[in-house]
Amino acid sequence: MSCTRSQIVSRAQAWIGLQEANGGHRVIVDTYNSHKPLARGYQLKYTDEWCSGFASAVAIACGATDIIPTEVGCGKHIAKFQSMGIWVEADDYVPAPGDYIFYDWKDDGKGENIDGASHVGIVENVENDVITVIEGNLSGGVHRRTIRVNGRFIRGYGVPRYDAEVEIAYRVFADGCWLSAEAGDYAGEMGKPISGLQVALPDGSKVTLCAHICGKSRDKWLPSVCKWDDTPDGYAGIFGRNIDCIAMKAQERRLRYRVHILGGKWLPWIEAYDLADYQNGFAGIYGKPIDAVQIQVAM
Repeated sequence: MSCTRSQIVSRAQAWIGLQEANGGHRVIVDTYNSHKPLARGYQLKYTDEWCSGFASAVAIACGATDIIPTEVGCGKHIAKFQSMGIWVEADDYVPAPGDYIFYDWKDDGKGENIDGASHVGIVENVENDVITVIEGNLSGGVHRRTIRVNGRFIRGYGVPRYDAEVEIAYRVFADGCWLSAEAGDYAGEMGKPISGLQVALPDGSKVTLCAHICGKSRDKWLPSVCKWDDTPDGYAGIFGRNIDCIAMKAQERRLRYRVHILGGKWLPWIEAYDLADYQNGFAGIYGKPIDAVQIQVAM
């Protein structure tokens, strides 16, 4: 079990926009209720307040309940973070993505807030002392909020002990040149279809790549590659032929990756499957070129 900060943030981002009004939030409630044992034996109802349930469901979906406690009440949630020794009481703490931020709407802004708890969210980003948070049960759905470091209403933070992130080098070939991924970002340029992909881990762990070319039948994938060089068998793809689907697997690491459809949107993350059975899972849609790839790796 366990996971990385980026995995928690990505899962929270994937649920942004789900609403109570149309029942979209039910997938979150169902995810929470799928985990056993339920906190205090309570099954969350669709009509309940669900901010803490959302924060818990993200951890459940990521298989991270060994490092992130689950709850449906903010006060009890804080107590569990405290009992695990991963609670930060200081309002002026500068959080990192994946930290759990708790609020107290009764905070008068004077001194350290050590009273009750009203709400919880997951930190998405911190820049120039502004914290961007993803929250469930905010205006009837999953939305973002911004608040300043040491701002009023901050109660404290749950700070899970995440797996260390391992950097991965990868690049794509598009518009006649190789385009590399920036740290934590994606490789590619929107609007320019990809025709080549290379991936390498810094410790030399083997990564096997497969690509499917637009126009080929679904069972005609290109041969797999597992090295990085400028020869045709040193990258996945064929220069000048648009790639619509990719598959990859690391020998000793857990990979997760996704692709962006040309003129469309990011597809869901792919996390694990058997490379020998492409029908069982891959990133992409047959017949639709991709123009960006994002890859993450955990310990």
